Amino acid sequence: MSRARHIAFAKHKFVMLYRIQDDAVIVDGMFHELQDYEGILTNELHLQ
Repeated sequence: MSRARHIAFAKHKFVMLYRIQDDAVIVDGMFHELQDYEGILTNELHLQ
């Protein structure tokens, strides 16, 4: 089972959401920190 993770870049205002599944790293999205990335992923994954 994979767990969602994120990286916040220190000198840039971007966030990368990723997960590790087996031996692969899967990037789920890269967003500007002012974007509503939680809302975007919720809508894309039909979680509401």
